[in-house]
Amino acid sequence: MAIVFKWGIILLLVSLGLWVYEHEFENTLPFTPALDVWCAAAGAILIAVFLMVYAYSLLFGVSSKWRRAGRCVRCGIRIPKNEMYCDFHKKEVASDFLRHTSQNGDSQR
Repeated sequence: MAIVFKWGIILLLVSLGLWVYEHEFENTLPFTPALDVWCAAAGAILIAVFLMVYAYSLLFGVSSKWRRAGRCVRCGIRIPKNEMYCDFHKKEVASDFLRHTSQNGDSQR
């Protein structure tokens, strides 16, 4: 989604440059005289789309799942893809499983 925002900013800067090229240096723009307006409109639309998606994800917590995906369930440290625990907690969970104990220390036998 950051690419949409970057392209919107780039198009707005290009449209500013085209406007300066046309009005300050009194040149004609290639393709159409309204090329600067079209670039500005496209950039504004891209930024508006980015802001709407960003607001939606903030309001409804859509990105929170993605943010937690690459982190340890217990401590929140970054972990490799397709893992659930960091190395420390992986060993801890494995030893708890092998000793047949739960997280609160009660025996499950």
